Amino acid sequence: MLVNSEKGFSLTQVLIAAAILGGLSLFFMRLMKNMNQSQGLVQSKSDELELRSSIRMILSNSDYCRVSLAGNGPMGSPTSPVVFEKRNIDEENEGLDVALFLSNQAGDTRSLKKFNGSNNPGSNDQSQFGKIIIKSMKLIMNNGVGSNYADSSMHSDIGILRTVIEKKVSQSRTRELIMDFDINLTMATGQSPESSGQTRILSCTSGINIDSAIRNYLQNECKVCIACSDDGSWNNMVICDNFDNDGWFSSGQDYCGDQGRLAIKTVCGTDSYSDIAPNSPR
Repeated sequence: MLVNSEKGFSLTQVLIAAAILGGLSLFFMRLMKNMNQSQGLVQSKSDELELRSSIRMILSNSDYCRVSLAGNGPMGSPTSPVVFEKRNIDEENEGLDVALFLSNQAGDTRSLKKFNGSNNPGSNDQSQFGKIIIKSMKLIMNNGVGSNYADSSMHSDIGILRTVIEKKVSQSRTRELIMDFDINLTMATGQSPESSGQTRILSCTSGINIDSAIRNYLQNECKVCIACSDDGSWNNMVICDNFDNDGWFSSGQDYCGDQGRLAIKTVCGTDSYSDIAPNSPR
């Protein structure tokens, strides 16, 4: 062994050592590659969870949700209303392209754009979130298909905000995922200036009782008036008060006596509709 040491390594020993070093180098290269891929997958999953949470937070805020889907303006009175026909956005391969915004403090103007689909970038593209690409964000109203909503000054339905994302699952492969978020919408259909069958969004909530959203809209935007009438005319108006006043209705009924049946008018902004109260005294 002393002689071999003095003369140096043999060719065979050098080749063996080189092979070992090469094998170790390849092993560490693969190890680092796997570690990088694992870190990328972990980060991608983290981005996915954070994106889902951020979308939920925006939709659960009634102001953010409303300005995102209904446009600028106070509740019930969008300045540039988002208008659609339900039959055009009620199937899986359809949908209304939307983007999500924060609002100003008053809750009536879009301020900061947060998310949009890459198919709908607009003036400030926000389709990249960490390692995730948002392919599309669409509102789908799939409670029944093939027909529009009946004309109404106010009605509600539950739709889906469908968000399609793309994430890397390896260095060379990507995967598309679908995230659905249920949304409660308060809408008006066939009201001026829209045509029959055209719907505008008035308010939007997620994870909140829709009845409270409707009641808030009525309290802020509507008045209810009553009169005594046989034919629905308004020549004897007696009471006109806010919707949330619970004491006026019985006094209005008692007032009519023999003068006619109780007629009811609901006034929301410039829109109104009338009816003769059923079972009201003559």
